[in-house]
Amino acid sequence: MILTLDLKNQTIEYYNSQSGNLEEETRELVGCGIKAKDLLTLLPKWQIKQNQTQHQEDRISCGVFVSWFMEQRKEHSFEEICDTPKVNIREMREKIRAGVQIPKASSEKNTDVISFSDEELE
Repeated sequence: MILTLDLKNQTIEYYNSQSGNLEEETRELVGCGIKAKDLLTLLPKWQIKQNQTQHQEDRISCGVFVSWFMEQRKEHSFEEICDTPKVNIREMREKIRAGVQIPKASSEKNTDVISFSDEELE
């Protein structure tokens, strides 16, 4: 699961590779002391985007999908990513196994977006 806050557009993007709803998310955001779903109360006027497509079919590939999402999000909209019908998990794992690294972002930091991934959630 990865949670992205788009500060400029006041949007919460909730991507769960197994599909799901932010309203049901019980994990806490590390360093924040709040549960992910608590953002709905803290940011009541913000738009919420959630994926309805289940990309992950096992219980162990979460990190691979979070990496894939972050790589895709640099060039594609949230909707385009979520509408991807099938993701090649073997290809993604091979890239990771081969040591292919995701290209670093430009030197300009995008301070309009804050992301939290499973590794940052308790």
